[in-house]
Amino acid sequence: MLFNSSIYNDDIHQILNRAITELSTKYHVVLHNKDEEDILLEKFCNTIGNQIIAYNSNTELKYYCALGFEAENPFKLLIFEKIETVYRAKSGQASAYQEFVLVAYKNLLQKYGDIFIRKESLNDKIIELFLKQEVDLDEFPEFSSKYYVIANQRNDVINFIDKRRADLFVENKNIDATYILKGNDLWLINLKNLNEDEFIRIAEMIAEI
Repeated sequence: MLFNSSIYNDDIHQILNRAITELSTKYHVVLHNKDEEDILLEKFCNTIGNQIIAYNSNTELKYYCALGFEAENPFKLLIFEKIETVYRAKSGQASAYQEFVLVAYKNLLQKYGDIFIRKESLNDKIIELFLKQEVDLDEFPEFSSKYYVIANQRNDVINFIDKRRADLFVENKNIDATYILKGNDLWLINLKNLNEDEFIRIAEMIAEI
């Protein structure tokens, strides 16, 4: 695990140490070298990072560190410093808010196309009354009632969400994250401020998917 020393944060370091200690009882933690981290970071920036920045032009992500975990299908966790700039309407003055956020990555054994999954909001349900673009799965009604799913091909979702995964998503409905699937690259993005419990739950979720 290599840290970006220019933004080293002791509180986050302590959270990581406690979370890694617990996760190491289930998974073997792998230390990356600099070249491996650079490859993973480039993949993130080219596929997912640009979408996050495009969604909110006032948000900046700075890489902090990455961890690898050996499991039946290995996964990786990346931590970023998120800086969001908010401008006051009257004065035009800017205030910057800092958080540390978690991104999980896993290379799946099978390709599933492009799929976007997040928790379904009330606005999503209202919009669906007038514009149908979500993929609902009749065989997994509880999953479909809790998650908003978009894909280029409906069959990609059918192939990806089997009963085991549908149940897993429902069991982990309290994780506030976005899941983005690009071929066989799965990204789980949590842009809330990092805490120990969330770190562990996300690690366990990405390991099981």
